[in-house]
Amino acid sequence: MSAPEAEHQAGTSHVGADRIRSVLTRLRRVDPRLYVVYVAFLLILVFFAVTLRDDGFLSQTNLLNIVRQTTPVTVMAVVAGVALGARAGFAVGATAAFVSNFFLGQGVWTPWQMLGWGACGVAGALAAPLLRSRVALAAFCFVLGMGFSAFMDVWNWLAFYDEHTWQTFVAVHARGLPFDLAHAIGNVVIALVAGPELRRLLDRYGRRLNAEVVWA
Repeated sequence: MSAPEAEHQAGTSHVGADRIRSVLTRLRRVDPRLYVVYVAFLLILVFFAVTLRDDGFLSQTNLLNIVRQTTPVTVMAVVAGVALGARAGFAVGATAAFVSNFFLGQGVWTPWQMLGWGACGVAGALAAPLLRSRVALAAFCFVLGMGFSAFMDVWNWLAFYDEHTWQTFVAVHARGLPFDLAHAIGNVVIALVAGPELRRLLDRYGRRLNAEVVWA
């Protein structure tokens, strides 16, 4: 091997070693606590995929339902309510539900989703002073996610079941629990990742919207 080739090989090895050390350094800086929610979401998804595999949990229709449940509408409505007030929060929740269903499927459930997500926006406005931290916003969106899903389960029970008994009521909620959890945990992930940033963006928009122009 000639001297230039040896120098080139040594330089390549040195660069490769530097890259490995850089990756290891970044991995050491990772805080595992920041990824607990993501791991929990995957574990819950795997749990239901295993236990409900014979009930069609991994079917295309069912996976599409999970995607529907994890849409960011709840977080969007809550943050809009926090930053812009109750009317804006309701408008964002209701409009987002209506528009998103053009892609996910319109139906008799659409007005009820608009009502439920609009109420999430109003709730965000009412609880605005308490939702300034990332964790508080994520916890609030988790609760509203479960509440929204429970509201839709009640509507489903009233609309599609002939026997309105406690047995059918519990059965509807039990069957919808995987989707309810997917919605609530998806809200937590979205709120932790982008909630405060979205709120600051809407805060700036609100300040510009309310700016007064004084003519000299």
